[in-house]
Amino acid sequence: MSAVPELKDELNRKSLETISHLITSIHNGLITPHQFSAGIDALWMAVSGLVDERIIDLITAGGNEAPIKTAIEKRIFIKERQTMVIDRVVGDDKIYIKSYFDDGMKNTKCHDCKSSVGARDAIISMAARLLANGYTEL
Repeated sequence: MSAVPELKDELNRKSLETISHLITSIHNGLITPHQFSAGIDALWMAVSGLVDERIIDLITAGGNEAPIKTAIEKRIFIKERQTMVIDRVVGDDKIYIKSYFDDGMKNTKCHDCKSSVGARDAIISMAARLLANGYTEL
């Protein structure tokens, strides 16, 4: 008769497999640094207090594996001789609007939207207005 593994042993094993999978995926470019971080955070929240302390130490150390990068949301629109670029740092409350003209002129504006959700919604709204006014999104 085979021995049934203890639940804690199985949680330890599955946690190690998950850490290995996440690290391999980030190193092979299959997931973004933000996805890696979310995976590590979810793993820690799921098993903290249920697995051996050495596993928690590995999860914590694994969190340091991903390079910290800033996610940028950028949308580009063109119409005749003008290019409009709207961008923001994801999670920030500001959006930046840049207008480029064929004659080399450039205009940049920064809008404080009071929250990151407000900034995201402002970009969506501006994009809809630009498209309604005949701009094409690249």
